[in-house]
Amino acid sequence: MKITQYNVTDYFTKLTAGFVAGTAPDAFQNSVQFFPQYADQNQLLPLDDYIKKDNFDLSRFSVGVDSWKYAEGKQYGLPLDWAATGLYYNTDMLTKAGYSAKDVQNLNWNPDNGGTIGKMIAHLTLDTKGRRGDEPGFDKAHIKTYGFGQLAAKDFLGQSTWSSFVSTTGWWLGNKANWPTELNYNDPRLVKTMDWIRTLVAKGYAPKIGTFTNTVSDVDLLSSGKVAMETGGSWSASTYAKIPNIKVGIGPTVLGSDGKTRAVFSNSNGNTIWAGTKNRDLAWKWVSYMGSETCQTKASATGTFFPSIPASMDASAKALKAQGVDLTDRASDRGLLRRAEGRQCLRRHAGQDQEHPEREVTAASSAHRGQDAARAVRPAVLPDKRPYAHHPHANRQPARGRHLLRRGTHRTGTPAHH
Repeated sequence: MKITQYNVTDYFTKLTAGFVAGTAPDAFQNSVQFFPQYADQNQLLPLDDYIKKDNFDLSRFSVGVDSWKYAEGKQYGLPLDWAATGLYYNTDMLTKAGYSAKDVQNLNWNPDNGGTIGKMIAHLTLDTKGRRGDEPGFDKAHIKTYGFGQLAAKDFLGQSTWSSFVSTTGWWLGNKANWPTELNYNDPRLVKTMDWIRTLVAKGYAPKIGTFTNTVSDVDLLSSGKVAMETGGSWSASTYAKIPNIKVGIGPTVLGSDGKTRAVFSNSNGNTIWAGTKNRDLAWKWVSYMGSETCQTKASATGTFFPSIPASMDASAKALKAQGVDLTDRASDRGLLRRAEGRQCLRRHAGQDQEHPEREVTAASSAHRGQDAARAVRPAVLPDKRPYAHHPHANRQPARGRHLLRRGTHRTGTPAHH
């Protein structure tokens, strides 16, 4: 067994080249945004026969099962993880600006004037002479610290940038729940959101695309003082916590204009088997092991990804708490996810059919663990009191590094953990 790791920027290019050359990995971590393409090309092996033969219980997963069912209903992958989006901020900069962690917990937004987060972003912004963005004489041409990170993202989903803003307006990416035929990029709500983002850039409150090179990460920007606050994925929580000499606060995404709605795109990465593998049984053995509580608990001990199995997620949360990232304490300024009075409940949106995995996430007084996660078509909408753990996964490309595992001359992919 051999594992090879690739950076995410090269991962899918190499994977596609392997499909063409007939040398693709036996199994690999996959992203739902590439799933339909690979399934259409008959590059993925249906797992239904193996699942039936081994009596593999899919109910062990709290998220992602239906994310890896294709249009014809076959299961092509096992859920690996889930994720969410949160606000990360430099606590020292926040305090010096006169704000508290409680202020971050209750930020609201609207596309007309930016709400309370719009005001906070302006005040957090500093020019090179120490003047704030909302003070007389502020020089937008000479910025020392941007109040917010780059929201003008190049990706089509704004997974960890603008999606958590526009989704509070009720905007949906697709025209229907399952396998949409149109994308709602001309929706006035999205247009107004993008206009607001442009005003942040125009006023000097947020960097424009190209201000920083692609090699500079969100963590780098916050740790260097280039930005005071930014949205980021839950997979980065432990990394932010380890930034030396800086305390990074973590808060929920913004509330919408109704004062109740928080929203993020959501899905689950999965582990899949190449249809052309000569080692089907061994590949299944590996993929099914990665879909076990034993594997996910061990792999998530570093807190670098959120497992799709509830017990493993609990173990990951415990590991993260030991690193200073408390996912469960809703009173803490370091809590990305906040406990509600009950466990989470996953409900269907109106008109959603059985195949589509997207859910509305809401607090419930009774315990319930949902079985599915969203496929990057609609956002999961969260109420003000965000439930603890087991949410669907925010849509994103897979990990920045990937592993491919080989048996002899054949390769089997394993996921890199965030």
